[in-house]
Amino acid sequence: MKTSQRLITELSNEVIRLENQIDDFMLQEKSHKKLLEESNTNARLYRGNLVEAHNRNKELLDFITQMLANVGKPINEEIRKYSENL
Repeated sequence: MKTSQRLITELSNEVIRLENQIDDFMLQEKSHKKLLEESNTNARLYRGNLVEAHNRNKELLDFITQMLANVGKPINEEIRKYSENL
């Protein structure tokens, strides 16, 4: 009788241990899922920031190109006038 009672106690303890392990795994899964969602959000934000930085750099490059073209016009005009007078 003692042996069967001891076996029942051991099995009960093993069931409790396994239930606790399942709970731990479920908590880990929730944690991993949350981390994955945060990682995906961060990746989208990073990509958005890269696109925004690219667009700003393009606007700046366009502005600088336009400014250089405007500076070059008077210089080219002076060169043309000088060439005509030669």
